[in-house]
Amino acid sequence: MNKPSSIDLTAGLMAVFLVLGIVSTYLMGPVPLPPNLASNPMMNAGTLTTITHFMAIFFSLIAAICVFFYWKGHEWARWIVMIDAVFVLLALFGIAKTFNASHMNGFIALCKALLAIYLLWYLNTAPVKAWFKGPKFGDAA
Repeated sequence: MNKPSSIDLTAGLMAVFLVLGIVSTYLMGPVPLPPNLASNPMMNAGTLTTITHFMAIFFSLIAAICVFFYWKGHEWARWIVMIDAVFVLLALFGIAKTFNASHMNGFIALCKALLAIYLLWYLNTAPVKAWFKGPKFGDAA
């Protein structure tokens, strides 16, 4: 069975959002220290920023692996993408705070939400489900 046409497009858009997420993490500057950590001598704004950047890269690498396997047609990756789409939509409840912190991040969040809505519909259409469940190129028949 041939790969559905929008798999390449949606995988590419997810990859672009991963890169934008890392870039926006670095552009937002130092992470403000929460009041409950201000008295901790081991923690300062630089340490918290470094931890934030490391976590952004770590989770983006995990997401990139999932996007790659989604693009290759693995059923488990399809489910991960759909679960992530639900979380993206749930994150819209904090969109006002996101826009106040950064207009770029707010715009990215809205674009990701539009992609999430499309993915939740598209990944549940019969031809796409059949492609993910069927044998792929190079698999033993």
